[in-house]
Amino acid sequence: MLFRGLVRAVACMSLLMSAGCYPLPVRFPTRTTDTSGTPIDLTFLKAGLTTRDEVTGKLASIDTGTMQEDFFWGRLRVSQWRDIMMVGYVPLGPGDRKWGDQNILVGYDKRGIVKSWTIVNDRKLLDQLDLMSNEASALLDLSSPVFVNSVVYRLHEKNAPTASTQLTLEGQSLECFGVRIARSELRTIVLWNSNEPDHLSLKMFFDRQIDFSTTQLRKRTDHIDLAIDPPTVLLLRRYLKQSPPLNSRRVAQPLI
Repeated sequence: MLFRGLVRAVACMSLLMSAGCYPLPVRFPTRTTDTSGTPIDLTFLKAGLTTRDEVTGKLASIDTGTMQEDFFWGRLRVSQWRDIMMVGYVPLGPGDRKWGDQNILVGYDKRGIVKSWTIVNDRKLLDQLDLMSNEASALLDLSSPVFVNSVVYRLHEKNAPTASTQLTLEGQSLECFGVRIARSELRTIVLWNSNEPDHLSLKMFFDRQIDFSTTQLRKRTDHIDLAIDPPTVLLLRRYLKQSPPLNSRRVAQPLI
C-alpha cells in the first residue's frame, strides 16, 4: 500500500510539473506608497472640505514640484495586482505585488478647497490635465528663447547609455539636438507609461521627417523619444497649445 501511494504521489507531481509553473495576476486591494515605500494615505481627501495646505502637507513626499495654483500633481507608486504562482490549475501561493508609477491630480476651487481628485497613468495624464486645469491657456512669454535643460534620451542601440540634451523653445521655432524646426511642424506630444518616478516618457511628433542624421540620433525621423520631468511636461503642453505665429517658416537644419 505504501509503495502504491508513493507511486501515485510521484505521478501527481509529474503531472503538475508537466503542466508548467506560471504567475496568474489577481486583483488585490489597492496600495499606494511614495518612492521610498512609505505608505501614502489618501483617505483624508474630501471634496469641499480638504484645504490646499492639507494636501501639500500630507502629500509632500510625492509632490512633483510643479507648484500650480489650481491643482496639485503628485507621482506615487500604486499596486492593484498580485501574482499568484500556479502549477496547472493548482495555486501554490501569493507572489510579489505588481507596482507602477502613476499620477494623482487634486483640483482646487477658487478658495483653495479640493473640488475633485483622481489617479491616472501617464498615457491618460495629458487628457486629465485638460479636464483639471486651465493653466495651458496662459500664454508663454516667448519674447526671448526658453531653454529646457532637463531632457534625457536613450539612443536606440543595445546597451546605449542615457544622455541629456537641451530644448530651445521660440515663437517661430524650436531647437532639439542642434536642429532648428519650425513651430508649425510640431504636431503633438504623447506620454507613455514610465517606471521612473522623476521622469515621464514623451514622444514628440512632427509633420514630416526631420533630418537628425548629423546628430547623436544619426537618422531621419518624424518623432523623437525623450524623458522629461513633470515641470517640463506642463511647459511643453503650454507651448503646444499656443498657436504658432502666422509667419512661421518651415525649416529644419543643423545650427552652425
